[in-house]
This record gives sequence, structure tokens and C-alpha cells, in this order.
Amino acid sequence: MEKMIGDQWDQTFGVTNTLYVTRTNNILFTLMAQFFGKEAINDRLLLFETTEFTTKPDTMLSLVTRIVKDRELGLAFFDDYFLMDVELLSTGARQAIAKQDGARTPMAASQGSYAVGPAHARIRAYDEANGITPMLPPLAPFHSQEWPWRTVASEGEGPETLQEALDQK
Repeated sequence: MEKMIGDQWDQTFGVTNTLYVTRTNNILFTLMAQFFGKEAINDRLLLFETTEFTTKPDTMLSLVTRIVKDRELGLAFFDDYFLMDVELLSTGARQAIAKQDGARTPMAASQGSYAVGPAHARIRAYDEANGITPMLPPLAPFHSQEWPWRTVASEGEGPETLQEALDQK
């Protein structure tokens, strides 16, 4: 494939879509990875999770264009090309979830779903005594070639949170 494309190979993107149930063993992504190599995964070789079995070419082009432009914005604003590949609010959301873990108690149906109530201290004590911690996805560097999603901290380089990216700037 490299010979066919020639000296534009390093600027070539490969993209495919997948339904959530087939993302790990997506056949087309696996075949393209053989040509692109591991270093291209999540860089130039992208797997888009969609709700459709097939996606129109215009939609795929729109998705890859958004990613390329978002990466340029990440570089311009945060000095990190891959930062915009992840949700920018994730750092704050992670901190809020960890802070509020156990702070909510169920309320009566007529009062709404949840509220911070007087049972907070008991819930927190129970959580701590039983080793219960918030369930959060693992942090992984923004620039990673892990197959096909970023979940392992040792696979990749660069900051793992928006705050780290800002601190490095």
C-alpha cells in the first residue's frame, strides 16, 4: 500500500467505523493496522464508533476532518496535538465524581432522584472501610497507539489530563 501511495504515505489516514459490540475485533481496522503499523493507531489510523452498521463517506470525511482540525486547535491552545482527542471536561468531571462519591443519598420519589444528605458521613465511612472507590476509566496519555482505545497508562506519551497539559505548557 505504501508503494501505491508513495511519498504521501505519512500523511495518509485510514478510517473505519464500528458498532460498539465489534470495536475490539473490527476486521477492517485489523486489516488496515497490518499496513499502517502500530505507530499509526489513534494517530492516522482511526476507528470511529457509530450507531450504524454502515456510514456514508461524507459522514466519515466529516469525522476525520473534525479530528484533524481539533488536533490543530489542541496544539494552538494547549501545546498538545492530541489533547482535543479526549473530552476536555474529563479532568474536572473525574475530580467531581471522586469528590462526590458517596455524597448522594437516594431521596423519596416525590423529591427527585438524589441529593446530598445527612447520611453522607456514614456512606463515606462505609465506602472507606470497605475499600469502595469511584469507578472511573483509567487515565492514559492523550497520544497512544493502544488497540483500539486508550486505557493503559504505559502505552503512550504525554499528558493524561487537561491540567497536566496546562502545567507542561
